[in-house]
Amino acid sequence: MDELFRFVALRPPMPVSDPIVLDGDSPLAAALADARREASGRDAMNRLAQSFVRSDDFVQDPSTLNLPLERLADALDRPDGSDESVSDLVERALGAPASGLVRSNEFAVDVARLQDTVLALKLAPPEDGDAAKVLRMLGAADVVRRLAADRQDVKATTKRVVLMPASIFPLPGPLAKAPPPVRPTDPAAEAAQRVLKKRAAAIVEAIQALTAAGQLLAGASAETPAVSRGAERHPPAETSARRATGSDARSALGTLLLDQATISHLPAEVSETLAELGIDPVTTTLPAMVKLLRIELGRTERMIQ
Repeated sequence: MDELFRFVALRPPMPVSDPIVLDGDSPLAAALADARREASGRDAMNRLAQSFVRSDDFVQDPSTLNLPLERLADALDRPDGSDESVSDLVERALGAPASGLVRSNEFAVDVARLQDTVLALKLAPPEDGDAAKVLRMLGAADVVRRLAADRQDVKATTKRVVLMPASIFPLPGPLAKAPPPVRPTDPAAEAAQRVLKKRAAAIVEAIQALTAAGQLLAGASAETPAVSRGAERHPPAETSARRATGSDARSALGTLLLDQATISHLPAEVSETLAELGIDPVTTTLPAMVKLLRIELGRTERMIQ
């Protein structure tokens, strides 16, 4: 679909009712503000909220309140269309005028419980928690408070913005995990590790050198006549395996012994590694030497941390 033009609808600003301000003086709010200053403040605040949810002060059932604030919330949100004023709605639903209600201990306890319930729902909401219902009752209680303060702009509604206490929000970040402890260095252990790493590198070098020597010998055996011209009819038996040609050269590798010339051309480091491991290149076949070196390499690498 092609865009023909863009349309933006602008409306004038709509008046907004004053927010419901949680003063932070309720019991849970005061405890949360203290916990927020701890090193592990977030965890401490969550524990307090979870404990409050399990207590009798958490408002799960509106009938546990002293005043029928849910009835007042229903009356405010669903006016019957009569000319009844907001103050009359309050008096009819709660049985007393707003000015008398706000001075009662029952009203103060209900408001504190509702405010703490809102905070607990924010921090540790239970699966069956109903924040919308609690906010409606808190909005109804705030209508009573505003009427008692002779406010002339009180509207018959519980839909209000709620401002959380600045002493609690924003919540502190979760406690950062401590870095893993650094083990104290052991000079002897570090020296042993260096020796093992050096040994592993030397074994790898020896394997590479012997493998290269075997490849050269196999190629030379495939290209060079089996014996010299003078000994063409009677090749020495002890060197026949090294001088095999074609497919015989490949099968002869299994019993290939390095001659003195090849051994003398091995790097000094490789000869030292073979001597340290007790491998005699004169009496040990090339494949056997490589196999022994690989076994020793695996054993050495397992000891490296």
